[in-house]
Amino acid sequence: MYTFWRTAAFGLLLTLTANCQKTDLAPAVVVDEDPAALRTQWVWVADEGGLSGQGQTPAPGYQLTLQFKADGTLVEYVNGQETRRTTYARAIETTLLYHDQRDIITINPGAARPDMRYIIEKLSNGELVLREDVFDGFTRTFRAQQAVNAL
Repeated sequence: MYTFWRTAAFGLLLTLTANCQKTDLAPAVVVDEDPAALRTQWVWVADEGGLSGQGQTPAPGYQLTLQFKADGTLVEYVNGQETRRTTYARAIETTLLYHDQRDIITINPGAARPDMRYIIEKLSNGELVLREDVFDGFTRTFRAQQAVNAL
């Protein structure tokens, strides 16, 4: 009987140890550190994630464009019409999602509760990938305006 309990305890310990191993969920990051790299117009291409984990792309005839300006202004356009003007800040901060230092964009940073924090996962070759710094958030992909017009 003692051997049974010892074997069962050992099996349980192995199971718990295997389930508790740390997995690195943090994706590879490719970020152009030049502040000017962000300062262009970015056209939304797709979203992925959220609670459902589903992907989403713009409906035909819908174009969302973000423009990050040097003075810390973020302008949002829908089909060429300005729909929102707010502020943004870009800084290296500790993420809520990964608990490490990353390049973060905070939208409306001066507010008591900023609108959103995005981890910059990619900013290179005319592509901007932003992950909402929350556990059930979206990953948003944008292409530089020039790259979209070239298609």
